[in-house]
Amino acid sequence: MSASLILWIILTVAAVAVAVFICMVLWQLFGILGKVKDEVTPIMRQVEKALEEVNQELARVDDIIKAGEQVVEKVNTTTKIAQEAISSPLIKIVSMGAGIKRAFDSLRRRK
Repeated sequence: MSASLILWIILTVAAVAVAVFICMVLWQLFGILGKVKDEVTPIMRQVEKALEEVNQELARVDDIIKAGEQVVEKVNTTTKIAQEAISSPLIKIVSMGAGIKRAFDSLRRRK
């Protein structure tokens, strides 16, 4: 046997050993990936369900906020109407009271 033949045999055996090693590693990797997939899939379903529930709650909160905004708007409108209805007559009453006071003060000074 020549040295080149022995070298080719050694290289071939080494290449086969490396290929077998790579196949074993890939086989283990596929097994691990399968386990990860089996564990991640239910978690992702739970996350999806939780997100759906959060979205439903956000929709409810949005409805509550809209209702609150409507109440605030109605209170503002009522306040403006009450202010307009009360302030004008109140100003007149205060003005009349001031006038009556002046009249009484004027009558007191004359006496």
